Amino acid sequence: MKCVVILLLLLCLVGCSYTNQEPMETSASSPAEPTLSHLSTQSNIDFFETLEGATHANLLNGGYSVSYKGAIYYRNGTDFTDNNLYRMSLEDGSVTLISNKKCSFLSIADDYIYFINDDDSDADEYFLCKMNLEGADYYRYPVKCREINVTEHSIFYIDDEDENIYKMNRDGSNKVKITNDKRCFNLMVYNNWVYYIDASDFKGLGDKLPLLRLNLSTPYEEQVLIDDCIEAFIYEDKIYYTNYSEDNASVTGLFRINLDGTNKDQISPYDAYSVNAYNGYIVFYIEDEDKSDSLLYRCLFDGSDLMLITDEYRVNSMHIHDDKIIFERLYAEHCEPCMINIDGTGYQELDLLSE
Repeated sequence: MKCVVILLLLLCLVGCSYTNQEPMETSASSPAEPTLSHLSTQSNIDFFETLEGATHANLLNGGYSVSYKGAIYYRNGTDFTDNNLYRMSLEDGSVTLISNKKCSFLSIADDYIYFINDDDSDADEYFLCKMNLEGADYYRYPVKCREINVTEHSIFYIDDEDENIYKMNRDGSNKVKITNDKRCFNLMVYNNWVYYIDASDFKGLGDKLPLLRLNLSTPYEEQVLIDDCIEAFIYEDKIYYTNYSEDNASVTGLFRINLDGTNKDQISPYDAYSVNAYNGYIVFYIEDEDKSDSLLYRCLFDGSDLMLITDEYRVNSMHIHDDKIIFERLYAEHCEPCMINIDGTGYQELDLLSE
């Protein structure tokens, strides 16, 4: 199972999308694409951390739900069910169908939903798209991407073809290439830095994956850590990451470091998946010994007070919105979205609400 997770991270394969708009083509005579070195000559450029509704951990886990203005927008399943996008009011629990688009990496800014359209009916190509909160005014950007981070004025994304990071304005203008000759995944924009894991020299580094960060003002790039790091997220000015080694169980587990890579601290030795954080708790699921089942747990930031949140089994991708956890239960023929409070109360099956 772990090998599959690593392979999926390296390949970063998601779905594709369909639209009635054709992507723009770049002719051979087009001017050279600007790179990060051009930023010092441009004025009025502001960089912000990722918007509150789409946390790094939620995006890391696929971004299948996002909170905004008293509601949770969620995709009803990721593989086998209807895959429609719904909005659930946190005030009265009412559910509204928003779109039949197959969305991932959901982010919302200024009453527009930004997402990658995973529609696999379009030759496995996936595009960056947006629509308003009611599912209207749909637009597909001429951009194929694997991950996105939406900020107050910009969109950062990993290009589907060359696997490098780009930045553009939210209206699609002023496209800038951030990295060169990389194989990027696990994109995080935070406090004027872009963090990412680079898989371009995986074998050359002894099957290790470096977590890098690049300053958007300088530009200056530095290595935060190099480890068996397979996923990472930023929460309250700390980086949390999961580490795995088939050869050395002592370095497997959940770790925390400063943003510059200093003060490495092991939180727990658990082989944790879909890790997230909220209000003093780390939330994750753990597989049983034969990898046939998975259960949802939480612990304190120091690894203590391990608690089983629910005995509902087959937990998969998991997101946190305030004190509510949205996760998926995998079955042989369908995928069921569920919601539960972080203290283990209030369990609901969201696909039943969406019918």
